Amino acid sequence: MIRKLTILAASALALSGAAIAETYVLTGKKVWTGTAQGTIENGVVIIENGRIKTVGPASTPKPEGVPVIAAEWVTPGLISAFSRTGIIEVDAEDSANDGVALTSLFSASLDASDGFNPDEASVPVTRLAGVTRLAVAPQSGLSLFAGQGFVADTRGVMGEDVRKRAFMFVTFGEDGAAIAGGSRPAAWANL
Repeated sequence: MIRKLTILAASALALSGAAIAETYVLTGKKVWTGTAQGTIENGVVIIENGRIKTVGPASTPKPEGVPVIAAEWVTPGLISAFSRTGIIEVDAEDSANDGVALTSLFSASLDASDGFNPDEASVPVTRLAGVTRLAVAPQSGLSLFAGQGFVADTRGVMGEDVRKRAFMFVTFGEDGAAIAGGSRPAAWANL
C-alpha cells in the first residue's frame, strides 16, 4: 500500500509545474472517478492543460506521443475524512483556534464552516500532499455535541465549494462518558 501511495505521490510531483500545460495520460488498474461512473477497472484519464479531459475504459482513444503514467489506483484526489484543517491555525493559541468553543451553551448549533479560513497555511500544504477534499469536524467542549462539520475543497478560495452543516459531530467513548458525567450510559442518556 505504501509503495502504491508513493508511486501516486511521485507521479503527482512529476506532473506539477511545467507539466500543467502539457497533455498526459494516467492509466490505472482501478480508476476511481468520484462520479456516478464509479470505479472503472483498467481505466484511463487524459489530462490536457491541467484539466481532466476524458475518463473512461482502457479502450478510450489516447493521444499519440504523450507521457503515460501507470498506477494501481488513480483518483481525482485524496479525501481527508476527519480534519481540522482551516479552522485551527495554531493549536495552543486560542485566538487562532476555531476548532472548539469550550464553554459555549450553543454547541449543537455551532457551524464550524463559519471559522473556515482557506488562506490558512495548512490548506495549501494539505493540497500539496494530494488532499483535494476535507471533512472538517469541530472539537467537543463541555457538551457531547461539538457542532456541525462541513466539507470543503483545498483550492483556498473563500466561499467556494463549502458544504455547510454537512454533519453533526458528537463525542462518545471514553471522552463522551467523561463529558456526560462519567459513564457511557450517561452519554447515551445525554444524547
